[in-house]
Amino acid sequence: AVRLTLGGVAAELSKNPTALSEAKEAGKRIAMESGRNYRLRVWMRPSLAKATWHISSEDADGYASNTNDGLTQALQAYPEMSLSVQSVVPRPPPISKVFVRIAVKTGEGQSVFQKLQLLLPYGFAPAGVAAQTSTRMILELDRDAGQGDETDEGQVFIAPVTTPAETNLDPRWFVIAIRVDVDELTREVTDTVIGWSSTAGFGVTPCPLELIYGTLPASPAWVQIAFSVPETANAAFALITAPALYEVSCPTGIGVSPGLVCWEFQSNDDAPKHLRNLGSTANVTLNSGRLEGDNLFYTLILQVVAPETFEQEKVSPWSFRVLDRDLWVVDSVLDKESPPFQSDIEMKNPTLSYSSKPQAGEVVTVAITVYFIRRVKKLAAITVHLPEGYRHDIQHKNQVRNINKRFPVAIETDWREFVNFRKVKILCDVSGGGGTNVVAAGTYKFEFPVMIALKPPLSPTWFITFCTDYACANLEGPNVMMTMPVPNFDAPLLPRSVEQGLQGVGSAWQARLGLATLAVVVALSRSSQLQP
Repeated sequence: AVRLTLGGVAAELSKNPTALSEAKEAGKRIAMESGRNYRLRVWMRPSLAKATWHISSEDADGYASNTNDGLTQALQAYPEMSLSVQSVVPRPPPISKVFVRIAVKTGEGQSVFQKLQLLLPYGFAPAGVAAQTSTRMILELDRDAGQGDETDEGQVFIAPVTTPAETNLDPRWFVIAIRVDVDELTREVTDTVIGWSSTAGFGVTPCPLELIYGTLPASPAWVQIAFSVPETANAAFALITAPALYEVSCPTGIGVSPGLVCWEFQSNDDAPKHLRNLGSTANVTLNSGRLEGDNLFYTLILQVVAPETFEQEKVSPWSFRVLDRDLWVVDSVLDKESPPFQSDIEMKNPTLSYSSKPQAGEVVTVAITVYFIRRVKKLAAITVHLPEGYRHDIQHKNQVRNINKRFPVAIETDWREFVNFRKVKILCDVSGGGGTNVVAAGTYKFEFPVMIALKPPLSPTWFITFCTDYACANLEGPNVMMTMPVPNFDAPLLPRSVEQGLQGVGSAWQARLGLATLAVVVALSRSSQLQP
């Protein structure tokens, strides 16, 4: 029991100054005024048994003046259960459907219950239900669908939920066990909480997306998109939505990527609500990807047209969604920033050509052509990045040729750098200093020998990087003016010796040999050519 001795009401806080004055004249004091609400806060240890609060008040002479007769129901304690919540996918993405593994075990001495309810963190919602940002949504767990025994090792449930746009400050999940009581006479149903638990949940991580293109005013450019999706997500489609004022489209004349199909996405009233009003969007069917660990890797090449002018800080982000065959979003990144807008550069897409039809595992001369429509200021270096599995075959610096002699190559140092087998760098003349170097408008071509990969890379795209200094080693960075992808869907032919060797092998045997046999035959062919 707690006994409190109250002082008198302060005059400045009184709601009835007249009564307070009369009491003072009579030599008494008023501890609690009628018609006012009072709040008493105390720390108590709740009991597992039912209990009630008994509250009474006494006057100054010790006589009872008021009471609740012990009819106020006290807060009852419930056995603490065991709860764990884990995402089935290792990287839960934002605003996507994910399956969660929920394990529930009853507490010590807990009575039988009929319902289990899961209170989701803010922003989470049962799959198919619109999320609420101001309240926790409740997911009813079907006890018949759970595996195991909640009183022994625990009962496990697998349930689909929709994730929020970002990780919550309060990531806790709650579970409550409810006993359902039915009055035998009135048949009135009463739900009583008889157990609970909480656990820290998980946050969301956007899809790892690489998006590279040259942002030129009102000019079509290639955009290279690379991403990975968990294999368990069963990805079927990818929706790529460009920022406002941008236009993204499927390439014409070439494929979006080997094995992938692209078409423009048309949003209409028949589409799910979360796929409406997306703006300019390309839809790519994900027929194939390269499996690495638990993830499937994909690369795409699309076309994008930027507006003629705009303010960089007001550019809306790209959004990217991966859907399964039921059109559920299973992976996403909704705030991918655009590369810096290059209003001072006006050029066409660089092109790639071969001196002859490329053959896998053979050397061929490659020509990289750059088209400047008007002069370019502060350009110090151009770096050509080769695809995975390709490497240059430059034995002497004279094998790197500058076809248009009007291009201002470096004078005080060698203008060719090729130490890295997957990069060839062309250095410009910057002897004037102070960033005054200028490359005049024109068409410029550079040639060098390249060893073609033995097997097709995941991404056959080449990249051309334009930089303001000689470092120019990466696709992005403070010294990078822009990086432009160059599509390369001209599939290399097999060497003639390999073709002849495979002609005498049955189709079933070829299937068994696969790429390993192809590599061995190529290796034997090349070694025989080197013998004196």
